[in-house]
Amino acid sequence: QAYRYRLEMQGEVEQVFIHDSIYSYIVDLVDATRTSPYIELGVSPRGTIACVRMAKAYAYLSGRSYVIDLEGG
Repeated sequence: QAYRYRLEMQGEVEQVFIHDSIYSYIVDLVDATRTSPYIELGVSPRGTIACVRMAKAYAYLSGRSYVIDLEGG
């Protein structure tokens, strides 16, 4: 029962909408970790995917079907 509920919730999280501008922001953020002289090892491709999933999950848990820009910019 709990496993089925978790799978259902994961499916709902996958349906959360992310605007292209948010995807661009995530790509810029990841790129900054890869080019910064202060960071030895930047975010990996899997880390980038995890960032997108985290944003979707946060939106879902906040009761939204879309990701918002928390910086307001």
